[in-house]
Amino acid sequence: MTLMTRKVVAFAVLAGAALVAAARPARADFVLKVFDDGVLTNTFSVPSGTAEIFTGTVVTPDFTLTVDARSNSPGSATIGNIKNVTISAKNTGVGSHTLSLALTDQGFNNPPSPTLILRSSATVSWGVDGDTTANTDKVAFTSYVNTNNKLFDSDAATVTTPGQVGNAAAGNNPSATLNFASPGVIGAVASGQAPDVIFPKPGMYSLTSELDVTVGQGNGVSVTGNTNVFPTPEPGSLALLLAGAPAALAWARRRKARA
Repeated sequence: MTLMTRKVVAFAVLAGAALVAAARPARADFVLKVFDDGVLTNTFSVPSGTAEIFTGTVVTPDFTLTVDARSNSPGSATIGNIKNVTISAKNTGVGSHTLSLALTDQGFNNPPSPTLILRSSATVSWGVDGDTTANTDKVAFTSYVNTNNKLFDSDAATVTTPGQVGNAAAGNNPSATLNFASPGVIGAVASGQAPDVIFPKPGMYSLTSELDVTVGQGNGVSVTGNTNVFPTPEPGSLALLLAGAPAALAWARRRKARA
């Protein structure tokens, strides 16, 4: 690690993988775990005092992938998120394999609303960068909030398999899982948003994004997933909004009549 003026750059190299963690003040660990066919192959952690950003290339026994992921912990007045979790992955092994990424951060205490909204979304592009694809390829993306501020939304002390991520831990609030299947068409794009999950705001909470990719030999996929937390509208603001709706509709009708 090299300390520069107002900037810390952390280089993580483990099991054939390299990620760069860019710098800005932070308060809590930002952790990425990579699994190849359910076996933990890579772990990266951005400690306190460095930026909550992962970017770089990861190599596992069956995959080569690029990763770009960011967290804004402790959040802002309008949003808390692990945003733009973007990977481009290619199966370099023999046969079909599953790649799983689990990304977690803790210490969120914003937005300052008594109740919050978890919103999970993802976009998938099949067979990008000259790779192939098949209709047996698939992607799943899930977002989690833990109101007890647990990393990986898990009661387990050490997360060693994807199945331990997002388990039924105390304070667990999962989104629905977004599932995408390849139509077997190179360049085909699919996107989706899970139904909102409303939960009471604790003192601190953690966020976890889990991505699972299963692709055949030589096939590739690009995925961008977002785990966002928004404030719920204040009751007074919502009432004003609803009260103003008829007036706005009447104004629009008058304007249309004059046109």
